[in-house]
Amino acid sequence: GGLVEYFRVPDGYLFHQGHTWFRREGRELVSVGLDDFAQRFLGRIDELNLPHAGSRVNQGEKGWTLTVDSRIIPMISPVDGEVVAVNDAALRNPGVVNEDPYGRGWLLKVRPSRITPNKRTMLSGEMARQWMSGVLHRLRDDAARTVTRDDVALGTTYQDGGTPVRGIARTLAGDRWEELAREYLLADGNA
Repeated sequence: GGLVEYFRVPDGYLFHQGHTWFRREGRELVSVGLDDFAQRFLGRIDELNLPHAGSRVNQGEKGWTLTVDSRIIPMISPVDGEVVAVNDAALRNPGVVNEDPYGRGWLLKVRPSRITPNKRTMLSGEMARQWMSGVLHRLRDDAARTVTRDDVALGTTYQDGGTPVRGIARTLAGDRWEELAREYLLADGNA
């Protein structure tokens, strides 16, 4: 399975609670990206600011930033290691991250340095789906506090069930959406 009501949580990916993932690519590499929740929550990504090949990323620390509506949102790296490649296609057209966050919208290829301890703190399969279900409940509670009926807030962000036009965070929090985004994405490094 994959869909926890709204948000896809596919098998074969290891999820960090900051809504990023990694996936093994052969023996030496992992690919890294952000999850379906993050892209729906933020809405249309305008710009990616990715680390250069040769730089290091550390699990639980800021790995890269996204620009959404001229606000800069930090994202947490799910893995320790050396960046060996970045997704040029996504840099040129960040919309691909919204369209296909687990596939063509990958962000980094990393040569992991501590994969075994890194994996211990990650979620996958059924545990990842339970976690995402919890996130959805929390989101509904946040929505219920901002509008009278929770599904109104979530519902208005979808056109034809696709990506929210302006992002769930903005629908829920208006001008304070960046604060909400940092809270959900653990962006202040308090993982």
